[in-house]
Amino acid sequence: MDHPEYLNNPLYVCGDSYSGIFVAPLTRKIYDGIEVGDKPRLNIKGYIQGNALTDKYIDSNGRIKYANHMGLISDKIYQSAKSTCNGSYFDVDPHNILCLNDLQKVTKCLKNIRRAQILEPYCDLPYLMGILQETPTNGQSVFPIAGPWCRGTTLEWVRCNESMHYRGKERTESYVYDVPSAIDNHRHLISKSCRALIYSGDHDMVVPHLSTEEWIDTLKLPIADDWEPWFVDAQVAGYKVKYLQNDYELTICNC
Repeated sequence: MDHPEYLNNPLYVCGDSYSGIFVAPLTRKIYDGIEVGDKPRLNIKGYIQGNALTDKYIDSNGRIKYANHMGLISDKIYQSAKSTCNGSYFDVDPHNILCLNDLQKVTKCLKNIRRAQILEPYCDLPYLMGILQETPTNGQSVFPIAGPWCRGTTLEWVRCNESMHYRGKERTESYVYDVPSAIDNHRHLISKSCRALIYSGDHDMVVPHLSTEEWIDTLKLPIADDWEPWFVDAQVAGYKVKYLQNDYELTICNC
């Protein structure tokens, strides 16, 4: 509204990680608004998501399968857990002792793995923050993450607003976790003239690429270009699949 000179620019709604819960719904709202004449008219072209939480069940449940694929838990542990838990490792029946025992083995194997990037060194936040507080600059103490550098003093730094935290809570004072899945919004966008890029880092265990591929399969889109490598400086940088249906195009890219 303040900068109408940008209205003709192509618009893509983008986000990663937890924003997968609202990128597709927001994109859908923009497309639907254009159809009913909402102003200003945005030049929406599509959306982009990276390692994006999309379905609470599929994404959480896929972590154990991913851990097995990456060799973090053995085939024996995985096959046992798959059998005793009936392939469902999320919201487990507390009376299913065999499943719970297998999941304890899984937890032990994954306890010291950095889930957001399984190859990065594992360290807890208090340890990391202690290192940052002690980082010397010109002989003075600094706290480089706090924003403006604070010399000679240490300010309290809070990584997240816990009042908005959803894990284990359906409702807090400032947050309601009422969108367990955004898949229906992706499905709705198939009927639009829309381009979608869904990319995944293949070392992320929080939202595994296997889970992303699973919910995309539920869209039942025709494949235009099947699984093939893409390159950077003549080196394989990842793999991609392109789907086409009428004016809707979705590309999934692993890297």
